[in-house]
Amino acid sequence: MTHPGDLTLRGLATAGLVTWACCSAACGTSSSVPRSRPPVLEAEAPAGASSIVDAGAAARAAFPSRLVDLAAWDVPSLAALRYARVGVVHGAPPALVVYHLASADPEAGLTVASASVAPPLDGGAFVLAAYRAENENRLGGHFNGFARAPARAVAAIDGAQDDRALTFTWERVAGTFAGFWIHLFETHRTPAERVWFDARALGWVTFEVRGDAGGEAVRLQVADRDQERRQDSLAVGWLADFLPAGRVTTRWQRAWVPLSALPPALDRERLASLVFLADPDGAARTAGTLRVREVAFTTEREAPAPSALGEGGVERPLRKAMWLWETRRLAATPGAVDELVAFVVAHGFTDLFLQVPFEAPEGEHWAGRFDAAGLARVVAALRAVGVRSHALDGAAWYARPEWHERVLATLDQLVVYNRSVPPAARLVGVRYDIEPYLLPEFEGHHRERVLTDYLDLLGRVAVKARAAGLALGVDIPFWFDARDEVTGELTCVVGGRPASEAIIDVVDDVGIMDYRTMAWGADGVIAHASGELAYAERVGKRVLIGLETVPLPDETLMVYDGGDRSRWDAFGDLVIEPLGGSRARLTWVPAGARREAGDYAWALPGARLLRYRDALRVPAGKITFANLRSRDLERTLERAREGLLHRASLDGFIIHSYESYRPWLEARGECRDAGEQPR
Repeated sequence: MTHPGDLTLRGLATAGLVTWACCSAACGTSSSVPRSRPPVLEAEAPAGASSIVDAGAAARAAFPSRLVDLAAWDVPSLAALRYARVGVVHGAPPALVVYHLASADPEAGLTVASASVAPPLDGGAFVLAAYRAENENRLGGHFNGFARAPARAVAAIDGAQDDRALTFTWERVAGTFAGFWIHLFETHRTPAERVWFDARALGWVTFEVRGDAGGEAVRLQVADRDQERRQDSLAVGWLADFLPAGRVTTRWQRAWVPLSALPPALDRERLASLVFLADPDGAARTAGTLRVREVAFTTEREAPAPSALGEGGVERPLRKAMWLWETRRLAATPGAVDELVAFVVAHGFTDLFLQVPFEAPEGEHWAGRFDAAGLARVVAALRAVGVRSHALDGAAWYARPEWHERVLATLDQLVVYNRSVPPAARLVGVRYDIEPYLLPEFEGHHRERVLTDYLDLLGRVAVKARAAGLALGVDIPFWFDARDEVTGELTCVVGGRPASEAIIDVVDDVGIMDYRTMAWGADGVIAHASGELAYAERVGKRVLIGLETVPLPDETLMVYDGGDRSRWDAFGDLVIEPLGGSRARLTWVPAGARREAGDYAWALPGARLLRYRDALRVPAGKITFANLRSRDLERTLERAREGLLHRASLDGFIIHSYESYRPWLEARGECRDAGEQPR
């Protein structure tokens, strides 16, 4: 269930799909720390553009732009372009990311399934979820908070063992809203694949509820298939009206909501969501916490038997790893290695991923010249305290075939290094953070070609690494197995299967850049890692979950279409200029610089403006812990462990990165000494 101002746009976070924020700094690590880059990676001249005289280049440079190949999106010409989904990453400078281009609006012909199914009953009841440890209910539905800024809404499983429940915490002011939804369908299905909840034979929806303060004003709403499609729901009544005490109290009460109370406009054969809205009509600032558990549908007003608590995973030690990029500087700085060792001991790290300390000039580190003596000092110091070291390398352009031999040459040098140093200074593995989606050619159907080249490199690396007795790990974004919610197509496909599966097959372990600050919910760490963990478990591979502490900018996600542009639309313009052949340049002009008439003097002849349709601001606080507290990170780690430990493939967690995590803790006075007990 989504609402205007939700964490989602057309259900993006609802379904856990990231066909939007896949290429921005929100998901990558390479852009977080200065790394060597070849010249003009992002500014490569498009084919056919050299003959175009661009007198407006200086004026255009004030706005974020992106070069695209329309043919890669099966758009035959600029005149045929009718749909664009883009994002603006509000960094310094801002950057434009292109997520989808099309010659027809994929949302206009969106098919929504009509099939529904009645739930199986046990003694006249269907228990949807106990919400003691479940991220998914028995229908495959997730839950998630939603809010209109500056309101805030968080939905998570929380509480002491005997008091655990789906816990909704909110803050809101007049003119905003905050709430959470529970899906009654399989969240990860596209609209065309969904099977709705048939409640015609049922009489009640019931659940236990309590508030932390008592008196919480929360309204229950329900959505059917059509309401869900419109990102809306209809009011049923205040929770207080369905409770024995006539109000929410601090003690658990069972709410009984007769389905006969549902608005007649709702289709009971195709219900979609339960929605809880906090004080939606309130004019004053409110904040509160509401807890819900044991949600069920029944034929009669008879409480279902309490759900048995599901067994968690077998308790076992997990790895705690960290990326470290500035190995060369650290090795050359007096006392820095000792500080690193004290830090990793105090904070319980078991593994470090150490960037190869290249000595070559920028752009030429592929030659394999690195500070072997410095690397040996760092590795030996870590080994002395029981911490394993892995050589880390990677850059987007490594995926290009012309770079493969250079990457392999560096690996050869690492193998030579490992054979030449004492056992205490040896690496246990090699790790690659290549991120091919940062390449300008990673667009449209060209993505598969880029990913195929990338996998070819990984296959050759795997042969060499295993022959040398080195474990091979690769870091990937969590959306490599995602489907576009509108089209239903895999966003990153190789040979008809998700890119994540093809990569997992080749390597020993993957690190998922699962950059979310919430563990639970449809858009949390647990949901986004579930697919990779399930597949890795089937094929006997291991998975590490990565979390982010680097400061990142907010991003605005936008949809533009081929309708008539309104001169009164004050959000911003998307200008598309022809560059010859199938190449084009997209430029986003923010509201403050927008011209009502759309007459931009810098635009090349033949430029078009698309019509703005919708936008959503995604705060960095959803992605990185940079502006949160250390206890927020620890809580997310704990909850993610709890929610994923049942997967035998879960091998641990990774923090990004030493260069950000340590200063982040120091700024909060929470950088522990070596003698303190790690949590």
